[in-house]
Amino acid sequence: MIDKRDLEIIHALAKNAMLSHEQLAKQTNMSPSTVRRRLNRLTKDNILRFSALANPLKCGLPLLVAISMDIAHEHLHKVARTLTKNHCIKWAATTTGKYDLLLMGAFESPDKFSEFMEKEISPIKGLRSLESSVCLNILKGRFMSI
Repeated sequence: MIDKRDLEIIHALAKNAMLSHEQLAKQTNMSPSTVRRRLNRLTKDNILRFSALANPLKCGLPLLVAISMDIAHEHLHKVARTLTKNHCIKWAATTTGKYDLLLMGAFESPDKFSEFMEKEISPIKGLRSLESSVCLNILKGRFMSI
């Protein structure tokens, strides 16, 4: 369980993940050893993870596509497992509502997206319907694992 002090560390890192333990300690009024101990616990408990995020538009992936899928329930988990292993899929969630699976994909070009649809999506068993939307402007969440 996290407390107010843990949240202070998380919020400071959300603004600047490059802060040293000493800088975090100053910002949160904790000692560097306390910050280090709390960060170790937060990462060990799978509450916090450090990774590099990039702007896909500036890394050769200018086409971001939101893909919404209606999938027969008995096929949903297998389809989700398979698609989340694909390097083009950057975010995925099973959901309630009209669609069962939402994906965010990043592609090098419309041709690569078309190839993905043909080779990866078309053969899916249990796919009842699909809607894809090309993202025109990213308003929040521009950085992602690529």
